[in-house]
Formats: sequence, structure tokens, C-alpha cells
Amino acid sequence: MTKPHLWFPEARKMKRKFFLHVGPTNSGKTYNAIQRLAQGESAIYCAPLRLLAGEIYDKLNTEYNIPCNLLTGQQNIENPKAKHVSCTIEMTNLSKSYDVALIDEYQLVSDLNRGWAWSRVILGILAKEIHLTGDPSKIKLIEDIVKIMGDELQILEYERLSPLVTVPSVGQLHNLREGDALIVFSRTDVYRYKKNIEQATQKNAVLCMEAFLLN
Repeated sequence: MTKPHLWFPEARKMKRKFFLHVGPTNSGKTYNAIQRLAQGESAIYCAPLRLLAGEIYDKLNTEYNIPCNLLTGQQNIENPKAKHVSCTIEMTNLSKSYDVALIDEYQLVSDLNRGWAWSRVILGILAKEIHLTGDPSKIKLIEDIVKIMGDELQILEYERLSPLVTVPSVGQLHNLREGDALIVFSRTDVYRYKKNIEQATQKNAVLCMEAFLLN
């Protein structure tokens, strides 16, 4: 129980290389990792959210013209020709080998509720090249984990490509316009704001994970 990396003997037989892409939003870290994902003969994208899994599934199939499967707790879309898969991290298949793996928002490995899923994939994914993307908060933790596993780690740090500029608050909810998105951080707030926005605007607010759109 004190050596969980030994729970994954097939991964321990491999010499894996980790690439840790860290930086703020709009810094190019995820873009660069996705480029490597697209270049792999076979690859897997491990997403923190169903929405992101669907986004990468669409991007690979349409923008890159790469056949890709989608696997989440709610959807399973298979293409017999696909060697790429986009999935939520809990649905990651650790018995299949890939050339490239991309694990998004790696810092959630320390999350009390869902961290087990990131730990499981980092320790056990059967890929020669593994890309982790996220913020710099857990670099030391990843360094320690990779060292224990005997794998190789390269850290790639990114800077924001454009300045972050704040805009004035929307003020009253009736000032929201069609297409605006409101991001909140608790399930209670999601339903509370949905109700208040619909009362203030007389329009439907569409729930989408922790965000919803006015339409």
C-alpha cells in the first residue's frame, strides 16, 4: 500500500518520458501538447471534464482530420479506424498502449475527491511519451513521482501570450446579453444564478458544467 507505483507492473517495464507543460492560461502550453497528441500514431487525451473530452474529440476529427474515439461516462463513440481516443480521466484504459498520452490539468492529482484518477493514470498509463499540462503548483510532486517510477521528466515553462485585462462588471443581471457565459464555482451557485438570470432577463439560461450560456 505504501508503493502504489508497483501496482502497475506493465508501466514499470517501460521507459517513459514525461513532458510537464506549465504556465498560465493563454500561454500555448495545451496547444503545444495537442500538437504532439495529433502527431502520434496512436494517442489518448485524458480530460478533467466531459466538455473538454468532447472538444478534443471534435478538434481531432475535424480540424486535424484524425479519426478519434470519444469515451466518457455518458458517451461512447467508436470509429473502427481510430487510433486516437479522447476520454474523461476516470475512463482511461490502462491496458492499452499508446505512442502519446496527454493528461490535462495534472495539478488535480492532489485533489481530495478526484486525485485518485490522476494518480492512477500518471502511474499506470502505457505510453512512451506522456504530456502533463496545468499550472506550476505541483511541479515538485510530479518530480518526486517520476523519480520513484524511474521515468524521465522534462519541464517546459510558458508565459502568457497576451496581457490579461479586466473589463467592467456586467452589473445587474438584466444587463447580460445573448451568448454571455457566467462561470461560478459551486453547484448551489449554478442553480441560484440560473433562476435569477431567467427571472431578470425572461430568457433561458443553459447549464453547462460550472458554466451556463444565455440564449
